[in-house]
Amino acid sequence: MPAPSRAAGLRRPARTAAGARPPPGRDGSGGVPDRAPYDAIVVSAAFPEVPAPPAGQLRRGGRLVQPVGPDGREQVVSFLRTATGLERRRMLTPAHFVRLRGRYGFPS
Repeated sequence: MPAPSRAAGLRRPARTAAGARPPPGRDGSGGVPDRAPYDAIVVSAAFPEVPAPPAGQLRRGGRLVQPVGPDGREQVVSFLRTATGLERRRMLTPAHFVRLRGRYGFPS
């Protein structure tokens, strides 16, 4: 089976289990506010910082993982939502991700 077909088959159950799927064609850079707050959010596209909407959709004590940094030289970073906002916890690994596009990301 070609890799894209396998990946599509794996994504569907994960999204269904999480219960948070943006409708097709919707700008995902703003997260999925109608099901917030979340215990955890994984952002799979890079931006120099965490956009405000997904950060605001975390419950206190929730975790967010996102690649952050300049174009092509990102670091996958874990964050913790505290009473005062989003706190950077640690860098997990250097990486190269696609750019986050949309209202809260890079212009399309």
